[in-house]
Amino acid sequence: MRHRIPTPVALLLIASLPAGALAFTPLPFNGEPITGSLVSGETEWIPPADPRCDARFLRDIYTFEVASGETIDISLEAEFDAVMMLYTEQGHLAAANNDFTGQFNARIAVTLQEPGRHFLNVSSYFPGTTGTYRLIARRLGVGAPLPEDFLGATRVQVFLPDLPMGPSGDPIEGRVVEGELEESDFPPLPEDLAGVEEIDLDLPRDVHPLEAVAGTVITVDLRARFDGNLLLLSPGGRLIASNGDYSRMSHSRIAAAPLTETGTHQIVVAPCPLDGAGGSYTLTIAEPQSSPGFSPDTSLMMGETVSGELTSEDRAEFWARSERVPFGYHRDGFVFDGEAGQEIRVDMTEDFRMHLYLLNPDGEEIGFTDDWQLFGTAQLTATLTQTGPHRLVVTTLSPESTGHYTLTLRD
Repeated sequence: MRHRIPTPVALLLIASLPAGALAFTPLPFNGEPITGSLVSGETEWIPPADPRCDARFLRDIYTFEVASGETIDISLEAEFDAVMMLYTEQGHLAAANNDFTGQFNARIAVTLQEPGRHFLNVSSYFPGTTGTYRLIARRLGVGAPLPEDFLGATRVQVFLPDLPMGPSGDPIEGRVVEGELEESDFPPLPEDLAGVEEIDLDLPRDVHPLEAVAGTVITVDLRARFDGNLLLLSPGGRLIASNGDYSRMSHSRIAAAPLTETGTHQIVVAPCPLDGAGGSYTLTIAEPQSSPGFSPDTSLMMGETVSGELTSEDRAEFWARSERVPFGYHRDGFVFDGEAGQEIRVDMTEDFRMHLYLLNPDGEEIGFTDDWQLFGTAQLTATLTQTGPHRLVVTTLSPESTGHYTLTLRD
């Protein structure tokens, strides 16, 4: 059942709403499950900063009051890929979560500093999604710590324009291009990009030429009024690097991508395939710099455990269809001898959000894992199909991240 909040609510959040547009539901914090559903036509108003504010994303909006310093715990289980976003009375994003311990759930546990009314947006990761869900809310008290099972298991946050993702995102110096991505913008692109996750060839894009020489690195920065993706192509049309969300959903950056060819490269500005919307943007292209070169790999034996640290000086060689190719992502490389048919297992512990890649003797990615299931631990298993030197590349979820780890290789 929906409960209508009286119109004269003193909220900046809803000051621009049309008459009769309020249809928020009070959220009881009694630990009892609330059953709800996203149905077609449910497009209650949320702040324009939220990328799910348009009518394609169905949502239910709940409201509640909190005291300053109060800790709350809200969990959501759904039959769809669910997202929760929590806003203050002023429309500021206080917390967000998607995929807490599984694809179809979300959880927010947070100590709120701003007292007063807050708004909870229950929505979906993909537009147009419908389905039922179950919501449970608990008050833990003023000054109460976050639940231990939350601190140890949280997976990923939804990265929104007002929610920092990790790196600073400070502006860079270079040539500035002001652009507008419109529905009619369809410059040609190599057909080989059809399988690239970061771009949909059926959506508009802008292409900017860049003259550069082999042995240099390039940094490109995109600030957009939409959820944009940035791609860098070689003169032959090969994807060198890409990035969707650098410091925020509206900010993309390819940081220090190594170039191996001389000629006209292409910088592609495109909308996120899940969003599709265009708009104005600012593209900054830094002057190419001399490449600092790659860091050497470390030899690894079966049964060996190594302790390592990712620092800003770690630049292991890495070529893959991954946004982690640029030197903006720190990387350690390990090499080991493997045989065709050999089964291997790699166990990792770390104090940062990690990505681990397994490459065959041809440099092709044949295995990947991260700490998606539980922060701080990861495991990769694979059956090798070739005999020869294989590589493990340790890197991070977010650019500019550093930290310590241990890695064990077993067969």
